[in-house]
Amino acid sequence: MGECVKAPLDYVQQRLAAERQRMHRPYEIELMSLAQLRNEKSSIKKELRFFDRAFQHMNGKDPLKADKEPLRPVYQRYKLVKSIISRAGGQIHVPSDIPRR
Repeated sequence: MGECVKAPLDYVQQRLAAERQRMHRPYEIELMSLAQLRNEKSSIKKELRFFDRAFQHMNGKDPLKADKEPLRPVYQRYKLVKSIISRAGGQIHVPSDIPRR
């Protein structure tokens, strides 16, 4: 749990990559089906909550915005996935300007 707080971005990205591999889900958002996008959103949210709990356990307080700053790329991905899901009508349109890894 300490690794999650010391190097949160690496830790969370590794856990998300393992979950994607386990679920046979691509990293590239534009290649995901609607079901895969929903699963990705759920996985990201789970990892962000895990960070919050680990931080609270180790520091005795909730993380502040500054404490979460290293996780900004994960929050941005979550926001993008969430917006794509909410806009999905019958077809999924993924913006062409999404960041690549």
